[in-house]
Amino acid sequence: MQTANSIGRLHCEIKTPVSHGVILALLTALLLGAGLLSLTPPADSVIAVITLIPAAILALLTASTFIKRLQCCEHGVISRSLFGTKALRYDDIVSFSHKATRQYYNGIPTGTEVRLVLNPRPQRGSQIKFTKHTFKGDPKLEELRDALAQHIADRLYRELPAGARVQWTPHAELSREGLHFHERKMFGQGAPITIPFDQPLQYRIDQGHCDLWVANSNLPSLRLDCAAANFFPGFILFGRLVNERFDHQRRESKAEVGFNKAIFGSLAAGKKPRFGQ
Repeated sequence: MQTANSIGRLHCEIKTPVSHGVILALLTALLLGAGLLSLTPPADSVIAVITLIPAAILALLTASTFIKRLQCCEHGVISRSLFGTKALRYDDIVSFSHKATRQYYNGIPTGTEVRLVLNPRPQRGSQIKFTKHTFKGDPKLEELRDALAQHIADRLYRELPAGARVQWTPHAELSREGLHFHERKMFGQGAPITIPFDQPLQYRIDQGHCDLWVANSNLPSLRLDCAAANFFPGFILFGRLVNERFDHQRRESKAEVGFNKAIFGSLAAGKKPRFGQ
């Protein structure tokens, strides 16, 4: 189990805006005042119960709002809440999910709820959950998401030998050769499908989903939920494997062009090409 002292120095801190806590504190004070007034003679026990119980609940929410925070440190993440402190090193985070949900009231946008869940390796700590309501986004939370995704993607790449596969969300797998998934069916699981990385692939991210399809195809071959576990690390790994394959093809193409030039140049000069020199 990691402790806050072993995570290293603090880089940044993500917490609920102070205005949220102030609003809750004001509501708590109003309900508490109404409850205390109802206890003065002539006392009204019904009003006291109706006001004091919600006031107690709001008091806990207010305290939680001021205490709750996510601290991004040199070697890991620390979560502080009303229920205690949890710490996870980056190397011990095996997967994470990031979900942003836009919220509306009577058709009017009221902001976005961002939920981050960090899942540790077995026996390496407790799961960390952090939720924040934001109106204009939180660059620090997005920076943490991207840093975690890059860290996990790098580890998956190192742990991916030739012929092996790693999970990319519950519905797809990645290998050095291509993208693997099952055909979509209304009931049950369809036939396995592999799309080699030497085929041109296209993608589109919209409304919390990522659609992937082979170039010149009218319908996407695969749809992934961006809020699924390890979508972002898998997306980075997917791009890296695709670029790696195309770089390899370009190198082979250049080598073949150079080889052909040498051969045809020798023949044009009337020389017999020699190999194995």
